[in-house]
Amino acid sequence: MQRANALRDNWPDLHIETPLIDRGITKAACFSLIQSAGIQLPRVYAMGFPNANCIPCGTATSPAYWALVRDQFPAEFERMATLSRELGARLARIDGTRIFIDEIPADYPTTQAIAPECDFLCSIAEQDLGMI
Repeated sequence: MQRANALRDNWPDLHIETPLIDRGITKAACFSLIQSAGIQLPRVYAMGFPNANCIPCGTATSPAYWALVRDQFPAEFERMATLSRELGARLARIDGTRIFIDEIPADYPTTQAIAPECDFLCSIAEQDLGMI
């Protein structure tokens, strides 16, 4: 929701439609809607990644994201760690300070999987969107 509001605030002439956000549907509820329609979620969600983007995502700044990449895709993590050092690009941010991803502590907590969860708003959205 914050991203949609930021788009609206920064580009008022841009017309965007956000039917799920406008209905108060969370990401977990959206996952539930997708699964109830018989569509399998990308497996990276079950691994704990917050988005099904490219791995690794060079724009990610979350140390928890990078810790998860290190755990799940060590070769990709090493490739990005080497490249970021070569370029001098500190990709992660801890307490507002940019750091190289290979400086993230080995025991840093990773992101957790979002469990599909449907509430009454989800049920209303299913009706509104003609899913049931």
